[in-house]
Amino acid sequence: MRKYFLVFVIASLYGCASPGVFSIGNGKYTVTSGTSAGFSSANVQAEVYELANEFCGKLSKEMEQISMDAREGALGRNAPSATLVFTCK
Repeated sequence: MRKYFLVFVIASLYGCASPGVFSIGNGKYTVTSGTSAGFSSANVQAEVYELANEFCGKLSKEMEQISMDAREGALGRNAPSATLVFTCK
């Protein structure tokens, strides 16, 4: 049982530590981050914007935000997180 718990924790940390851009169809993309320490979502919002701009820049396009969902952290419950939906124009 302890072995499975350790694998779960490592997999969870790896997933949180490596945000990436994913296509959600029709030229729309999403990127989510929840890697920031603390309670403010400002750092994770900046991170998702940076990743989206970098992604569109590689396509020689500019990022255009469709929506942003940010959640502040809460002690003992959740880390701050942000999800950006965007397109490259």
